[in-house]
Amino acid sequence: MENKVLTIAVPSYNAERYLLETIPTILNSKYIDLIDLIIVNDGSADLTKEVAYDLKNNNPNSIRVIDKENGGHGSAVNTGIEYAIGKYFKVVDADDWVNTENLDTLIEYLMQTDVDEVLSPYYRVYVDSIGSIIREEEYNEFINVEDRKQYSADEFYSLIKQTVGMHTITIKTAILKDNNIRLSEKMFYVDMEYISLILPYVESIVCLNTPIYRYRLGTTTQSVSDDSYIRNREMHKKVILNIVRFYTSINTSEIRKNILLKLIKNLIKKQWTIYFSIEDAEEAKKELIEFERDINNINTNFINDMKLKQLNLIRKYNYKLFKIAKVYFNWRKK
Repeated sequence: MENKVLTIAVPSYNAERYLLETIPTILNSKYIDLIDLIIVNDGSADLTKEVAYDLKNNNPNSIRVIDKENGGHGSAVNTGIEYAIGKYFKVVDADDWVNTENLDTLIEYLMQTDVDEVLSPYYRVYVDSIGSIIREEEYNEFINVEDRKQYSADEFYSLIKQTVGMHTITIKTAILKDNNIRLSEKMFYVDMEYISLILPYVESIVCLNTPIYRYRLGTTTQSVSDDSYIRNREMHKKVILNIVRFYTSINTSEIRKNILLKLIKNLIKKQWTIYFSIEDAEEAKKELIEFERDINNINTNFINDMKLKQLNLIRKYNYKLFKIAKVYFNWRKK
């Protein structure tokens, strides 16, 4: 298993129905000998473990299976980082897949570069309730940068003016290991931690304008569904607080600090919309006040410095306008 160019970690929880679709899109790469493919079985209750080991037994030189107790998506990614031996690292969730031909293009590029991070567009694939594809679209966050041109991190972020999605990222494994990048366990939404925690350590970036990742959207069990956001709002809150702590503690360039601040603002706005969507207005208001108090306990200037006009207006009047704002928000959604 030496001289692997790319480790692909596949976090897998109750994924028996997906693995036989996902893994072949990686195995079919003409550069499979250069890929370190790790299936991380995160304590699944179905036949994920058996399916994973069947795949491994049929491809012993290409697949490793790590079988662990359930710890959530972040724990599975952490395990992938721990066991990774490829020069570069990428996460492909078990219910998603890749474009094999474009994966080959990525491998070819990785073989000839030493850049810290390679970014690429991805496909959003929308499915119906039984999993059939309704439509797909390419999602490209990098229209302002040149294909295959190497940028310094600050130059790159000054052009795109935002953080990048986890699905776009292929990063040097050494950056993850040397800086002890670890995500929260037993939590959803840790992709926000991933893109934040690596931000100070990447110094050179290339955008490969070839979509690789195919991201499945539309299933009701996804953590990004509206119902899931409401059910798991405490997890979303904890992730935000973790990133606020990180933002407060890091020493990095002003450009990257501002990019991370923009992400946090968007996450806080999202948390507000979650509270607006809770049926019990009193409970929602109580949770909102606790959320903002928790942020202020980390950084007393953080909320006031954000300059989000609508939210600051509600804060100005000690949250007394919250119910009115909640009614207006839900009216606008209809």
